[in-house]
Amino acid sequence: MQHRLQTTVQTLINNNIPVLLEGPSGSGKTTILMTAARNAGMDYSFLSGTRQTTVSHIIGFMNVNGIYSPSPFRKAYTEGHYFNIDEIDAMDSNVLLIFNSLENNIMAFPDGYTDPPHKNFRLMATANPQDQHESYVGRNKLDAATLDRFDQVAVFRDENLEKSLVDEVTTEAMGHLRAILKDVNSSLSISMRDSMRYYKRKSLGLLDGFVHKLVRGNEMIYDRFTELVAANAPDKLHEECETFDELVSVMKKHSKKPNVVPGGQHDDFQEQDSRSKNHDWFEDQTRSYNETT
Repeated sequence: MQHRLQTTVQTLINNNIPVLLEGPSGSGKTTILMTAARNAGMDYSFLSGTRQTTVSHIIGFMNVNGIYSPSPFRKAYTEGHYFNIDEIDAMDSNVLLIFNSLENNIMAFPDGYTDPPHKNFRLMATANPQDQHESYVGRNKLDAATLDRFDQVAVFRDENLEKSLVDEVTTEAMGHLRAILKDVNSSLSISMRDSMRYYKRKSLGLLDGFVHKLVRGNEMIYDRFTELVAANAPDKLHEECETFDELVSVMKKHSKKPNVVPGGQHDDFQEQDSRSKNHDWFEDQTRSYNETT
């Protein structure tokens, strides 16, 4: 299963329209772009934007011996990769001016290369929400000129995609936690990445302390959450569970009874197999991205 915006973004990129995906951390921005490259059968490369990113990081440089040292962007430009400027809002706005010439289908490199980009070259970028920079340290509000070079797409958590990557217990638990955060008007948010971590830790029996960390140690929110989880453990009182992992284990036991389908197989086994395939795909995407960073 893919993000609900995958087709929209894929269509824009395939038609050589630069896209800027804006959204909170863990909403799937990078995964959408990686998937777009995979679906198109193209190589994916990227630049992780920071305050220390310079023009040389983008277009390469001439070393002291007069030999050109190319950059990943140069390779993408000449060989036709899908190139993502990851966290573009973390970069110096003056450095971003180097991309201005791309509007005229040209880029000047230090070695004198000025040919147009490869026909398959695609430019993409990701950023955090432009109206929430107080929540993201070291991020800059992109100026109008930079924003005008991209087709902006707002990306938010895809609930159905998240459900396909975790189990029912995790979905229910994270739903409780998000509802509590909304009810108390908290600025904290639970991303799809957080749900994935919860799911993995639950399977390993390592949940104790994790939710407390997610809510930044807020005892009121944490206590409300554990009470809701305990309410889903009808055969065991909250006081009888020594650990949070034990509560979740009981919750999982009573969350859903398996239904028998033709052939005698439980449908929850089929769901587990489908979820496992989706989880494996997500792991492959994440592993591929991490190996290049």
